[in-house]
Amino acid sequence: MTEFESLLVALAAIYLVLGVVWVRRDAFVFRAHTGRRFHVAAANALVGGEEGALQWLNPLPPFGLVHVVQPFPASVSAEGVLAWTSAAYPPGERHRQADPRFFAWSDVRRVEAREKDVLVNDVRFVRTGSTRLAAHVARFVHELAKAKPAERARRIDAELERAFDGVAIADAAGRAERGSAALVPPAVGLFLLAFVATPWVDLFGDIHAQWPWLVLALFALQAWGVVALWITAGRLEKRERWKHVLQCALSPLALIRARDGLLRDQLATFAPLAVAKALLERAEFEALLAASVRDARNPALPGCPVADPRALATEADWRARIAAAAARLAPAVAEAALAPPPPLADDCVAWCARCERQYTRADSLCAGCGDRPLVRFSRKA
Repeated sequence: MTEFESLLVALAAIYLVLGVVWVRRDAFVFRAHTGRRFHVAAANALVGGEEGALQWLNPLPPFGLVHVVQPFPASVSAEGVLAWTSAAYPPGERHRQADPRFFAWSDVRRVEAREKDVLVNDVRFVRTGSTRLAAHVARFVHELAKAKPAERARRIDAELERAFDGVAIADAAGRAERGSAALVPPAVGLFLLAFVATPWVDLFGDIHAQWPWLVLALFALQAWGVVALWITAGRLEKRERWKHVLQCALSPLALIRARDGLLRDQLATFAPLAVAKALLERAEFEALLAASVRDARNPALPGCPVADPRALATEADWRARIAAAAARLAPAVAEAALAPPPPLADDCVAWCARCERQYTRADSLCAGCGDRPLVRFSRKA
């Protein structure tokens, strides 16, 4: 293998690495390999650790769309805000939530977003998966803190209605996908130049004679892509326009994947279940909804690690609101999800109401759900 061929192999390896993204453990990755037929991958089912997991994206630039959505990272009620949520999509573990502190609304003096962190009273409160979500959470918590006590419950309901609005989600997804379509032609051109034309010239032509044309084509495609990215980022991600543009201006490989970076967080402020209903096939959405409803009604233990009664009430109130909003997406599916499953065998005497594992001993505990007590099957004589 020549030095030039080794360079091409190294570039291909770097490009494949750029197609791997790190997402939070509680996030859902909605990915379409071709067209708009999406599938969901729960991050907690992928390779990773306590903080997050790896997700591999489609390596071909003309194909594939991706949206990463995580649940709202805090619990809110009319009493205050808690840096903890009990949500943990079964059978995965709950995302590690360090320092789950509670603030009564009267104690909240200042709220701001710094990158992916939300700060309350100048102390980090929660970390989110995107700057877009962090800004939204900070704005919402600030509005609730400044609102009159009688208005807070109404504002929380309004936020949940917005987060579960399927029409708004479909509109935002369509607008983002159409708005970023201008990045596809230069990305395809750069991909073909780097991984098709250049190897072809090296194998069957004279790279020493043809390299000026290859370099000229590289600069032309790079300039086209950067201009398209500047315009597109101004429409979709204006706050981080310079970050995207500088990154891609310095690296043609990053520019090939620029659309992924722009689309990834476009739906970050919506509820994952509502995004699932808008993007997924019916069967896949219903399976996700059923598991999520069971988790909301029967969370993995501990449900809330903060002993303050106000924190416990806030966690329970927020979880109940989320469960009710999710159930409205498909009432029949939600109702069926909470019904006892049929026993898998004659010796199955109990089941876990969260993950639906079945057991042969009723006095066992479901270790995968934080030692949650089991529910006995009621068998008719």
